[in-house]
Amino acid sequence: MLIMNVKKFIFALSISLCTLSESSNATPAPVLDTLPRVFLLGVYDGGDFEQLKEQYSMSLVQACHSDMETAYYSWIHMLKHLESYGKTQNFDLDGVKIWLYAFWNKDGSIQHLAFYLKQNSRNIDKTAFATFLEGFCSQYKSPIKAEKNFSNYSSASFPVMIEKKD
Repeated sequence: MLIMNVKKFIFALSISLCTLSESSNATPAPVLDTLPRVFLLGVYDGGDFEQLKEQYSMSLVQACHSDMETAYYSWIHMLKHLESYGKTQNFDLDGVKIWLYAFWNKDGSIQHLAFYLKQNSRNIDKTAFATFLEGFCSQYKSPIKAEKNFSNYSSASFPVMIEKKD
C-alpha cells in the first residue's frame, strides 16, 4: 500500500509540474505537424516539440475534470494495455523503465508518444521500441474524452504493478 501511495504521489507531482508550466488557456493556432508519431525525447527539442506541447496544453488531470485518481488510473489503463500489446507482439517489456510523454486527441486517440529510456532501464533497441509503440498507437484509444487535446508526461515501469481501484 505504501508503494502504491508513493507511485500516486510521483504521478501527481509530475502532473503538477506539467500543469504549472502551462501558459494561458488560449488555444494556440494549429501548426503543421511534422513530428513523427513516436519519437525519442530530446531529439526534437524546441520548435515543433514546443508547438506540440502548446497544442496539447490540457493535462490528463484537467481532461479528467481535476480528478487525480481518475487520471492516475487512466494512465495505468494505458500502461496495462501497452503491456498486453507487448505480449501479443512478443515484445518483452519486463525491466523497461521510461519517461513517457503521451499526446491524445480529444477523442482519446494517440497523436504522439515520446519516450526516453531511464538510466536504470533494461537495455532495449530504441528503434524497435519506437516501431512497437507506433503499432500500439494505431490500436489504442483512451476511455478519456475531452473538449481539447490533452497530454501527460510521467514515468512508466514494466511490469505494471497496480492494486485494483476500490
